Amino acid sequence: MNKITLSLLAILISAQVSAESILDIGDKIRKYRATYPDATKQQLDDYARSLVGQSSSKKVAKTATTARVATLSVIPNIPDYDVIVGVIEDLNPQEKALYESDTAKALLCLANAKMALDYTKEKYTKESGHNGNGDAFRHALWTFGMAVDVGLPFAIQWSNAHEYGATKQPELERKMDLHNNQIGLSLAVQNPYTMFHSSFINIAQAKVRAGDLLRIKNDKLVWTNSEGELK
Repeated sequence: MNKITLSLLAILISAQVSAESILDIGDKIRKYRATYPDATKQQLDDYARSLVGQSSSKKVAKTATTARVATLSVIPNIPDYDVIVGVIEDLNPQEKALYESDTAKALLCLANAKMALDYTKEKYTKESGHNGNGDAFRHALWTFGMAVDVGLPFAIQWSNAHEYGATKQPELERKMDLHNNQIGLSLAVQNPYTMFHSSFINIAQAKVRAGDLLRIKNDKLVWTNSEGELK
């Protein structure tokens, strides 16, 4: 798996993003969709892009020069002074293409990635988070939540773009991630009306414990179990 599936942990740390930023943006996009159910895709994307600009300008206002502020009038691509900016800049080419084609859904995919990251740290040891049971849980939770949030077709596109667009990922890790992503996507098909985070977590963790996902042990793919769970 690439450092953190979704290539996100390293991105978030290097960008020094606040934990709430992408989650807040995701919540605002969901609220907008609920408030304006007839909104067009263009309206959703325009709103999503405005949120990225707002998020950037809050931090920029404190430290940036006038020239740097002006840069935010276009899609942000400067990774050194805002969480979302850094995340978008570090997307792989396939992810960036999807971001440009459907910004609202792309940001929701990133919000689900952050959600999965946070809950993995709560539920599993740090060691199991890299190619272990925690890693498998994170992928399943991410794709499960993402598919419920943005729909199965886009979730498939985004998860595949994440895996196949990663240029330095070992093939064994890619195989593991693709399998675990597929399990998460299937959970969304089986549980399309899941709403509460606790439900997403319990369903995904049950799959890990049942041995339906894959992890790497001694350079081989093996089935998951309950090892590494935090009590």
